[in-house]
Amino acid sequence: MKGILFLSAMSLLTGIATPASAMTYFLVRDLGVKDNMRRCLYSNNEIYAYNSTEICPLQIEDDSIKSNRSQKGFYKGEYPDGMTKVCVYDVMGETRSIRINGIKLCPMQAEF
Repeated sequence: MKGILFLSAMSLLTGIATPASAMTYFLVRDLGVKDNMRRCLYSNNEIYAYNSTEICPLQIEDDSIKSNRSQKGFYKGEYPDGMTKVCVYDVMGETRSIRINGIKLCPMQAEF
C-alpha cells in the first residue's frame, strides 16, 4: 500500500514540476505612444501596452491559459482613438483593452 501511495505522490510531484508550455508571439507593428503608454501589436492580434519610455519587445512569451471562464480586469488607463475611447485593464498581469463610446466613462472593472 505504501508503494502505491509513493507512486501517486511522485506522479503528482512530477506533474507539478513540468514547465508549462508558452506561446511565442512576434512584434507586428509599433502603434506608437498615446497618453504615456506605448502600444504594440503582436502576431496573436493582441495589443500590449508598455511604458512610453520603453520600446516594443521583438517577441513575447504568453503562457496564460485561455479558458471559458471570464477573468476580471482592473482599470489601468485609457486613451482616445478617434470618436471612441480605449480602456486599458490589468487582467492577472496581462494588459487587455476594450473600446467604448468616446463620451462614456471607462468602468473600473471589466470582464474578459
